Order: sequence, then C-alpha cells, then structure tokens
Amino acid sequence: MQTILVIGSNSFSGASFVDFALNQGVKVTGTSRSEEPIKAMLPYKWRDHRNFNFHQLDLNQHLSEIVKLVHDLKPEYIVNFAAQSEVAPSWENPHHWFQTNAVSLTMLANLLKDKKCLKK
Repeated sequence: MQTILVIGSNSFSGASFVDFALNQGVKVTGTSRSEEPIKAMLPYKWRDHRNFNFHQLDLNQHLSEIVKLVHDLKPEYIVNFAAQSEVAPSWENPHHWFQTNAVSLTMLANLLKDKKCLKK
C-alpha cells in the first residue's frame, strides 16, 4: 500500500487532501503543530478511515522528529500544507512567517533530499 506523509494535515487544504488520499486507498500519516480540531473541521474524520495516523509535530520545533518519522514510515511522497498564511501576523512577527515558510521548509528539504524511499 502506498504511503504519504502530509505535513500541515490540520489545515483546510491539508485535511481535504488527507480525505482525498484515504479515499484513493493510500495510507496517510499527518502532522501538524496543533492538536487535531473537532471532527467537523476534518473531512477525513467524517468516514471510518483506518489508514490514518496523526502526530502533533511543529515544523519549526520538531524537525528531527519529522525526519525520524520519515525514516520509520518510509513514505513514497511528502505533501506540505504547513504554512503561516495570515497577512496581519506576518507584519507583526515577520520572523515567524519566514521561519515556517522558508527556513524550516528548506532545512527539511535538505535533510530529506537523499532519502531513498521518496519518489522524485
């Protein structure tokens, strides 16, 4: 069975993608910096999906844990929906926005570039 890791699985787009992938028969592991919200916000919880696991991991604070998860799961694909996207906070704390959307993502890509399990 194909395996996908979805980073930012609690986001609107991430949760919808998880639901889509599960409906295609894919095994999905999701990560997000926050706990899973209520069932109404997560389309994949509306059905009885048994091929989903969730890990509360923050891209900025748990990079080594995410890399270990990739090592353990050996997913074929990683799909990223983790992002700071609100405009007002990006002006108030631009370093948070830049850390999440550029620095941590670049660091993760660099750590994963040689993983044999990932299809390119």
